[in-house]
Amino acid sequence: MLFKQHKLRVVVVVMGVLVRSISLADADTCGRICYQGYKELYERHGFPPAFPSVDAATRRIRHSTEHPAVYGVVGEIDGSVVGFNFLRELDPVRAVGPLVIDPAAQGHGMGRLLMDAVMERARGARSVRLGTAAYNFQALPLYASVGFEVKEPLLSMVGKPDGAAPVSGYDVHPMQEADFRGCEALHERVHGLSRANELRDQFVAGTVIVALRDGKV
Repeated sequence: MLFKQHKLRVVVVVMGVLVRSISLADADTCGRICYQGYKELYERHGFPPAFPSVDAATRRIRHSTEHPAVYGVVGEIDGSVVGFNFLRELDPVRAVGPLVIDPAAQGHGMGRLLMDAVMERARGARSVRLGTAAYNFQALPLYASVGFEVKEPLLSMVGKPDGAAPVSGYDVHPMQEADFRGCEALHERVHGLSRANELRDQFVAGTVIVALRDGKV
């Protein structure tokens, strides 16, 4: 079962900067900010953009905004949205992001205000996680300042399979309903906590690949 988000309107005004709950009316603007923000960061370090187009980024924003267990906020300056942040509330461990600020509005404290808003929302949760690129030097000090610590590296690899046959002895396939309990139990055994709702979300989206050996996940 998903943790139902209460769609409360949050308004905070700090020195002319407005932080409020996100709405679907913000999706197009936030989609453009998301695309431009990631594009500038990734290309600065020689990587392809995280999103292939503004439309793809906007779809991501719309999905998060409409999700009943995702809380989102935007930041405005002079009536214009210049950044946003999300908090996924599906499981006991909350997840922050993406946090993106319009490149033209960076360096003025908006990121801190948006982080403070979601961290206040997450108060009382078992813990809160996020992932960021190791070369995102602007974000790392911000995350450290609100209490995050580096726990483990994550490696993202991009490429095409070489067509080789799967390793002998393994059954590799898109996740099926019958695999769900095994996947959930494996995560709890390895990490000591449940992410069942997050897993269910990804299963519905069709993005989970499962490997079985001797019939076990």
